[in-house]
Amino acid sequence: MVLSHSRFDAIVWMTSEDQLSWLSGHNGAFTRLGGIPAVVRAVS
Repeated sequence: MVLSHSRFDAIVWMTSEDQLSWLSGHNGAFTRLGGIPAVVRAVS
């Protein structure tokens, strides 16, 4: 995952390609990048 405004990247290595690993990888990348931006969060 790479932030578009700063080009800061976060690499999370996953050993599987299933949906749970994809979600875990994104959550891990957001954690390394300092949180989830408001534009990505779902509004309920």
